[in-house]
Amino acid sequence: MQYSVKVGRGHAYTAIENGNSAGFKAHPEYLALVKDKDGKVVRKGPQMCLSNPAVQKMTADYAVKYLEDHPDNMMISVGPADGGGFCQCDQCKKLGDGSISDQVFSLTNIAARAVEAHFPGQGKMVSTYAYSFYTDPPSFPLEPNVFIELTAGYNYSAKRYTYPELVDLWGKATKNLGFREYFSVWQ
Repeated sequence: MQYSVKVGRGHAYTAIENGNSAGFKAHPEYLALVKDKDGKVVRKGPQMCLSNPAVQKMTADYAVKYLEDHPDNMMISVGPADGGGFCQCDQCKKLGDGSISDQVFSLTNIAARAVEAHFPGQGKMVSTYAYSFYTDPPSFPLEPNVFIELTAGYNYSAKRYTYPELVDLWGKATKNLGFREYFSVWQ
């Protein structure tokens, strides 16, 4: 079962930014709007402004290009950079219910639609962890070609779900569900 599906997983926002470095330098609004350690509101990475149409297009293009360049791969991750610092702009707060989960999975769905449009019926998927501040399932349906990898650690469920509850909820939210175990981390 380990290799029944070659899972493309990981943190991708930094790769998306690096692949579009000129755009990010010219447009600081592509980065997340956050409060810095001094309480000042700034645009800062490694997270992105997920409501920004240019960021959405870059993410979709990143997923499609990767799968074009790696035709044997069936999946690409479009997951956030590790850690916090998610965008707090008004437009990101309007994505879904405004939760970080809804922000992250809105962008995941956009990339998934682009991949399906480019590779219709080929089974190509887009993946994202259910992890950290985006552990909870979104308030809206996921695209059929979204693969979720629920992590067994570092789950900061906004609704205080236990891990067994999350397994059940994600099992209802997607037919494409995997699990990441942290055997070396005791929580």
